[in-house]
Amino acid sequence: MLIRLSKHFNQSPDQISTLQLKEYLYHCKEKQGLSNSFINQTISAVKILRKDVLGLAWDQGIRIKRPRMNHRLPDILSKGQVDQLINPFDWLKYILEMIPDTKISQLHTLLPLKDNFDQTKLQ
Repeated sequence: MLIRLSKHFNQSPDQISTLQLKEYLYHCKEKQGLSNSFINQTISAVKILRKDVLGLAWDQGIRIKRPRMNHRLPDILSKGQVDQLINPFDWLKYILEMIPDTKISQLHTLLPLKDNFDQTKLQ
């Protein structure tokens, strides 16, 4: 992060002003399309450099808003998709492939799983 920042301005990162940092972050986000995570990591790296390594005050006059992370809602599967995921025949085929010693008489105990699933309602 700091190396990219330093190369962008051809300066040591401790010599880069707050205005330059803001310009760089804008460039990374808007022009290069880099992620919010990259922007936040860069801000954190500069903050650690200035505050912990160089002993400079970070809070005085440095106001950089961090971008919010994009949150996606999870995809909800339909009953048919769930059935496909736990289709007993595919499941039994997998068991037979993985455990060749399984007896056919033992497999009938696995079949009621699908029937029990069909009777329960997803909430």
